[in-house]
Amino acid sequence: MARLGAYNARDIEAFMSGWAEDAQYFEPPNALLTSGAEQIRARRITRFRKPDLYGHLLTRTVLGNREVDHGQVARNFPRDVGDRWG
Repeated sequence: MARLGAYNARDIEAFMSGWAEDAQYFEPPNALLTSGAEQIRARRITRFRKPDLYGHLLTRTVLGNREVDHGQVARNFPRDVGDRWG
C-alpha cells in the first residue's frame, strides 16, 4: 500500500522505490505501456502533474516475485496521449 500512498501523494521518489530496473507496466490483458524504471518514472512524473488524480486499489495478486494490482483511477481531466490505467 506504500506505493499507492506515494501515487496519491504524487511523491515520485517514494513511488519509484522498489521498482526493478527492468520492470514492465501493462494494461490488461497484454498491452505493454512502458518498459524499464526510467520510462515508468517519466510516465508517472507527467501523470502526477494532473489535478484531482486519485488511485484506489481493488485487488493485489502476488505470484512469486511479481505483483499484479487491479485498481481504479479517479480523475476529472480529459484523456491524453498515452493515457491508460494510472
